[in-house]
Parts: sequence; C-alpha cells; structure tokens
Amino acid sequence: MAVKSIAIVIVGDELLSGRIRDVNASYLAQRLRELGSDLQRIEFIGDQVSMIAETVRRLSPCHDSVLLCGGIGPTHDDVTMEGVAEAFGVGLVQRPELVALLHAWGKKLPEGAIERLASIPDGAELITVEDHFPAVMKENVFILPGVPKLLRAKFEWFAHLFRSDERSVETILFVLERSELVVAEAIARLAETVGPEVSLGSYPQRLGPISPELQLVLTARNPAALERAKTALLNAFPDARELSGGQGETEWDGV
Repeated sequence: MAVKSIAIVIVGDELLSGRIRDVNASYLAQRLRELGSDLQRIEFIGDQVSMIAETVRRLSPCHDSVLLCGGIGPTHDDVTMEGVAEAFGVGLVQRPELVALLHAWGKKLPEGAIERLASIPDGAELITVEDHFPAVMKENVFILPGVPKLLRAKFEWFAHLFRSDERSVETILFVLERSELVVAEAIARLAETVGPEVSLGSYPQRLGPISPELQLVLTARNPAALERAKTALLNAFPDARELSGGQGETEWDGV
C-alpha cells in the first residue's frame, strides 16, 4: 500500500480553553509514523457544527484520510456527527443495529441518548471494534471518540489501513551543546546538503548563555540517505552527541 497522506482534527472547546491537555494528537502522530503514513496536518477546532463541517470539507478532498477525534456522545455539545453530515450534504440517520447494541448493554438508557448515539451521517460505514461501540467512517473521514482509552482501542482495530508497503520513517537524534542562534546558518546549510530525502529539525532544549542545549533530528524513509545525512551532520558538528533509541519525544522550547 502506498504512503497515505493524513490529517488529524481534534474537536473540543475544553482543549481550546486549556482546561484539558490533549494526548490524542501525539499518540496518533506516533502511530502513523510507525505505520509509514504521512501525517501532514493537525488542527484543533471547537464544538461547532459549522466549524466541523468547514474543516471536513476543506481537508477531506486533499488527504487520503482524515482522523476526526472528539465530540461524540449523548450531550448537547457532542456535534461531530452533525458536522460531518453537513460537510457531505447528508442528514443523520438512526441505525437499527446501533439501537439494538445500546439496548443490549443491559442499562436503561434515556431514549434521547439512544437516539443521539445511534444517529450517524447517512451513508456512513460502521467499523466493528471488539468489545467497543463501532467506529464510524464517512467516505475518507474516520470519526473517533475523544476519550483517549476509547480512541486508542478503536484506532488500533483498523490501524492496518494506514500501513505503507514502503519503509517507515526512521529518526536519529543528536544533542548539540550550542545555542541555536549561533549555529542557525550552519544548520540551514546542512539542511540543503541532506535534503530533500532527509528532513532536518532543530529544537532548543535549554536556552540561555550558560550551557545551552540543542537537539538536531534527522528523519527519512531511506536508510542509506539517513546514514549519509548522519555523516554530514557529524562533519558539520563534530561535538554532536547521538542519542540512543532515536524515537524519543522532543519538547520544543523555541519561539
């Protein structure tokens, strides 16, 4: 399977207000990298039908898949299904199999909650997820819950759809005890040397005139190109120290 271009959209007023810290975007980004997909965009938007619809209409045509996360549930502010339906110019339909599944849970749910949970965009597909409520896909838009545990369970059930036959992205991390301000031009020259097959990122880890620390990250699908880039980096910065593993998280402390 060829490399897929992906967009992630995270829905939730609570995220935009800063009350809740998002973990779903970073999880999905890491998994997509491991699967070999090409994540091109992450957007955070509020719980508004018109905003969700506009975002889906804009991103769906220019990406192979859109992962839309959050805003699914029985309350008034769970409007993701409505937004997706509006984006594709369809209505919401109540699916009998979802109604039956909700009744089978053994708990007496209010009819209003059942109606909202069982209503999805007309023409959408249901993706069976063992021991969980089905995931919903409308054309190339995968609709996932915002609760991290549920999102991960559902995504992993169909993660194989995002696996590429090409090599997954590999990363090599280096630490350089220099200020980014001092070496910015040298980094730019190095980026021109190793590109376009290899991406070079620069991320300050510790700022200030005393003991500054900079992380340099090489990323590529081609192992040979990555090794050439590594050699070029060490030639440019002989004091750079390679970090073991190469897959650690980087906290950007820049501006």
